[in-house]
Amino acid sequence: MITYYCALFFLILKFRWIECQSLKFESQSSEVTHCGSRILEVCVLSLVRLITTCLAHSAPIIFLVACRTLPSDSKTSRSSLGEPSSAAIRSEAGLNDVGVPSSGVPSMGVPSLGVPSLGIPTIGVLPQKPTPVLVFLGGYTSCKDPLQGFKSIDQTRAAKLMQTARTTFLSRGFPAPAYLIACQFNNQNSYIYKISSSSRVIRQSGIADLAKSLNALTTSVASPEVYFVGHSYGGWAAMKLALTLDPQVKVGALVGVDAISSKNCLPTQFLDSLLKRPVPGCTEAPSDITSIERINLAQKVRIWLNLYQLDSRLLHSGAIANAENSMRRYPGRGLLAHGDIFDDSALASQVLGLIPR
Repeated sequence: MITYYCALFFLILKFRWIECQSLKFESQSSEVTHCGSRILEVCVLSLVRLITTCLAHSAPIIFLVACRTLPSDSKTSRSSLGEPSSAAIRSEAGLNDVGVPSSGVPSMGVPSLGVPSLGIPTIGVLPQKPTPVLVFLGGYTSCKDPLQGFKSIDQTRAAKLMQTARTTFLSRGFPAPAYLIACQFNNQNSYIYKISSSSRVIRQSGIADLAKSLNALTTSVASPEVYFVGHSYGGWAAMKLALTLDPQVKVGALVGVDAISSKNCLPTQFLDSLLKRPVPGCTEAPSDITSIERINLAQKVRIWLNLYQLDSRLLHSGAIANAENSMRRYPGRGLLAHGDIFDDSALASQVLGLIPR
């Protein structure tokens, strides 16, 4: 293109010069003066066009020079194939990170010339991972110590498992997880809990208060994704809380561990069953979770895992329709099997295995 303009410039100049020579030979002085002015005008216009064209073509020329002058011993994977890296090309061409000349040369309004691609890969922006919201719920008397009475909520099995999960999320590049941990003392309808946004321990709160605090917690973080783990009454509460979440909030996992309904299996009924026959509500999965609610949970939750045992004859859960069911065995443990399943190290490994990488 530059050669073309140079040839055109000299060709026009030659014809104008011949014309002026003929006029001078015929002694037409006024025409000769006018012809000289035209030659000067043609020179100026042609030079401006030539400079503009050179500026427009300077970028691809520099890029091609940069491609030929890159060192051959580059250790990058693309250089080993003979292709320059994008950083090297920008550096050699004098361009900044967005491809604009760093020398400050104005573009003069010259349109893009459609330079062919040099095979430089486009680096996309990786999507940000969601913020985990961990909800770990203990069961009846889970924050009660047989000798000392009240047990600190941070010393409960639910809290320790939550801390392990929180560390795993951080190690896999997730934002710092928010959390809600809860336990029960001696009232099946009352929870003691704390949330990550406050150091205060909240006592004597029902399931409605838990739901209110959880919804406030999910709105306080960016892109929340909730993970539920609940044992016994806590397993029942986890299902209820998942149903109360805003439909836009994602649920990554719901893990029920030998879930027992606090409506169908009262502590007094369980004590009576020690002397009489087992109570139906204490030896089945929570039947007050309706079929419609189970369908809603299955649609809302990415992974719904129901773990249960049958070795405790008087207190155990069972399979739940729409969930992924897994029965554990603890032979000879009797009533202790209901607690053993939550203390099982295999459970921790299974819960941690649900965390995305």
